[in-house]
Amino acid sequence: MAAPTQYYVDPAAGNDTTGTGAIGTPWATTQHALDTITQDAANGDQINIKAGTDDVLAATLDFSTYGTPTGPAPLILRGYTSAANDGGIGGLDGDGSAVINSATLDFIYLMDMHLHNAGAGPIVTLDDDILFYNCEIDNCTGHGLSFGSRGIVLFCYLHNIGNDAVYTGGAAICLFNYVTNSGSNVISDAFQLISRGNVAAFNVIDVDRTSGGIECDDKHNLLLCNAIYSAAGSGKGMRLDDNDQIMLGNLIEGFSDTGGEGIDGNAARQLLYGHNAFYDNATHTTGLTVILENLGNNDELTASPFVDAANGDFRPLANHQVTGDAWPASWAE
Repeated sequence: MAAPTQYYVDPAAGNDTTGTGAIGTPWATTQHALDTITQDAANGDQINIKAGTDDVLAATLDFSTYGTPTGPAPLILRGYTSAANDGGIGGLDGDGSAVINSATLDFIYLMDMHLHNAGAGPIVTLDDDILFYNCEIDNCTGHGLSFGSRGIVLFCYLHNIGNDAVYTGGAAICLFNYVTNSGSNVISDAFQLISRGNVAAFNVIDVDRTSGGIECDDKHNLLLCNAIYSAAGSGKGMRLDDNDQIMLGNLIEGFSDTGGEGIDGNAARQLLYGHNAFYDNATHTTGLTVILENLGNNDELTASPFVDAANGDFRPLANHQVTGDAWPASWAE
């Protein structure tokens, strides 16, 4: 597979009538690009959306004219400032409706994008083999991202969401994301993993009120080195509704209101549990009595493991400053 065919959209200066989709003569809207492109079935296509002015959608994006992306030929929507892949953040504003709503589309990659303002949401609904990279997802009362399986959510910022920030059917990889409550919408769970085979690792989850961190509805998930913090909330840092989870090196603090729990294991049989740390939860753990292998060093701390969680600094204190041998949950030391 060679590089995808490049097209350009500039919501501020582009023109859907006279533009050609080239960088010097961009189109004005992403929908016009989707309706005009002849799909590159060999290498895929990349629609570059210029930073600075959002593309305010007249309706949820329609892919029916464009066609169906495939593994060898994905469709990439990516922001840019002056050249493709330069890290500029393009914007798609749903104007009260979903930005993308297709439970059958696969192989769509959203990179360097701000996806927002979806009303009842979800902001994006897709099927399988999806990538979200360096995206900001916000402002809806439904889910933020909803997809089937084999998706990757990497280096994303999700906030002001009224249901689950990420709702995935399974075999998803969620790494290095920051999920927080902001605005009027309150997250249900940062990650709801409804089927098996997911990885949630090195994420920072900063919530409050009734919000929870990670919920696993099926088995065989890896939960590794997540920093999960609640500002005196009543949610659960982790809720495990089935067997055979692996939980290593997580730091969970602040689920201190009535009913708040660090981990609710629901008396299921778990695989591996170790090197986790807990502070200031109404209950640190329940239902973690049947574990195939407890690696130990699960510390109930007398002080916060974070530098200054209340002010958004989730760097873990160095190991010698944390009681016992809990692993640091943040990659940003």
